[in-house]
Amino acid sequence: YNTNAYSRSLMCVAKVANMKPTELTKKWITGPTGMKDSRWAVRPWISMRADANHVGFATTARDLARFGLLMLANGNWDGKNIIEDKAYIKTALSPSQKLNTAYGYLWWLNGNRAPTATNKRGGRMIFAAPPDMYAAKGALVRRLFVLPTQQVVITRLGDQPAKDFDTQFFKRLRLAIAK
Repeated sequence: YNTNAYSRSLMCVAKVANMKPTELTKKWITGPTGMKDSRWAVRPWISMRADANHVGFATTARDLARFGLLMLANGNWDGKNIIEDKAYIKTALSPSQKLNTAYGYLWWLNGNRAPTATNKRGGRMIFAAPPDMYAAKGALVRRLFVLPTQQVVITRLGDQPAKDFDTQFFKRLRLAIAK
């Protein structure tokens, strides 16, 4: 999520914490979880757009998986409580509004979605995925899937795949697990 809204939020939190964004991120998340290949990267190519984020979070699949494992462990890492506010985690993984109940607070939720004008049925966001799955979905179909019931974290980075990637991936995953 490298949009201006998140960039501004990061700057506000960093200012309140009296730290630079890189220092804050390392102290609070990347350091304790061993995310050694993640950083805030300047995006000079975006300078022409006032509404865009000039800094983006760059990470690897392994580091992104570590973040997913942190969420899967309810904010705990290696016996340490990294995210102390468990109520925040619960809220983040709950619908944030009625317009699209598949959207939590920075997480996409695979539970039952309310019907909308474009999706009259409602239901799961990815029907082939487990109902308790939640995901971070980025540009170019970059993904972090967390599957609590299966205790699995899946990451996907790279160029944009076919339009139905998520559905096809979970169909194939289910077949592989069943064998």
